[in-house]
Amino acid sequence: MLTLASGDGQVVASQIVDVKAMEFIRLLDVFAALNAPPGDVDNVRATFESIVPVAGGAPVLFVASCTVQNNTWFDADFRIAKFHF
Repeated sequence: MLTLASGDGQVVASQIVDVKAMEFIRLLDVFAALNAPPGDVDNVRATFESIVPVAGGAPVLFVASCTVQNNTWFDADFRIAKFHF
């Protein structure tokens, strides 16, 4: 599950993204990929969640990252997702 939320915690868009074992998915425009409503949103947080497998299944591990480009200065920021319980 991938969820985008604004700085005040309001959900902008949320969708299940199906990723197979050993697969890499690139969402070039995460807002378009999640069908977010049009408009500007500041201070957006992306939350990546694993859907729990069937009881007795192996734990699901994944790596998530994000790159954001500043359209004023054209610099970029790269972040690796942090793990939270």
